[in-house]
Amino acid sequence: MAYWLFKCDPSKYRIDKCLTDKEPRISWLVTRYRNKIAPSDLAFIWRTGRDGGIVAVMRIDEESAEKSELDRELPYCIDQRFKSSQCRVVGELVQRVPSCIHRDTLRGDSGLEGFSPGYQGMNFRISEEHEKRLMELVHKRRS
Repeated sequence: MAYWLFKCDPSKYRIDKCLTDKEPRISWLVTRYRNKIAPSDLAFIWRTGRDGGIVAVMRIDEESAEKSELDRELPYCIDQRFKSSQCRVVGELVQRVPSCIHRDTLRGDSGLEGFSPGYQGMNFRISEEHEKRLMELVHKRRS
């Protein structure tokens, strides 16, 4: 099992609106590591921007493949290029974070030394230690 950070630009995809949808199935564009992201892996969804941070956790259910956005996701696409057939994974939202775990909180956390969402690309591998701490923070938010 591997752990990932998937970034989402809210000016291109309405991630906050998507997370209010009760349907847990979701697809995600894969621009890097397409041959490494696998079923049963976990991905933390990172909303970029001024209010950036962790907003959800996704379990990967299907290997990456060329496919279009799921029909139910089309209303959330702002950038029309995301609607086309591209390399994506499909999975299930297993945790929705009611209030974003803001990047400033993550930067100041002693269990996340060396954690960085990066600046280029959409997909990043994260360590098992960082995954454990991020899940602790997600569960605290849900309590």
